[in-house]
Amino acid sequence: MIELSKMIQDLRAEIGTAVTAAAGESIQFELGTIVLETHVEMKLDAAVKGKVRFWVAETNAEVGVSRGSLHKITVPLTPVIVDPANPSTPPRSAKVSGQAQQNED
Repeated sequence: MIELSKMIQDLRAEIGTAVTAAAGESIQFELGTIVLETHVEMKLDAAVKGKVRFWVAETNAEVGVSRGSLHKITVPLTPVIVDPANPSTPPRSAKVSGQAQQNED
């Protein structure tokens, strides 16, 4: 299992790769809302004073995780491009392009 935050971080990196690949392409796609749906297990982290962590369950087997401890969550994400050097500039929508990577379905 991986943490939900890591899953979203990796998704952000993939979108960044697609946005970079779109530069100079004659055909681009405007990136709309992404609906991330997954099953998570919530665990209380005693080492961090009761912080709740969300772990994404494996799709094929939940080894060591009882079915009752899994929770389905849906997180809508609308990616935008912001200028960190000028935060007052309004965000703009992202355009994506790119080739499928090896082992990517």
